[in-house]
Amino acid sequence: MSVEKKYGTYYWCVRISKDEEAYVHADIAEVLNGTLFFARKRKNKETGKDEIQVNLAFAHGHWESFYAASVVDGCPIAVEHWIRNGQDLAKIGFSK
Repeated sequence: MSVEKKYGTYYWCVRISKDEEAYVHADIAEVLNGTLFFARKRKNKETGKDEIQVNLAFAHGHWESFYAASVVDGCPIAVEHWIRNGQDLAKIGFSK
């Protein structure tokens, strides 16, 4: 079974601290009361109904940020340009 089918279609990066990141496969990313949840959608084999299965959760205060990431290089997929200190990171290679 592929990773996408087992855990979810989308790829996410979670910044845990300045020096630590986690990359997660999930269909859904959601923040509830400060807790960051990653889950997948699946069909219940007995009932045929759609269900949500939590793959991973980060407790409130144990993560800094998250974004949809490229499976190729882990960079944010929705960012066209990223400017830091006047320098376009797209031209020099994205650096986190």
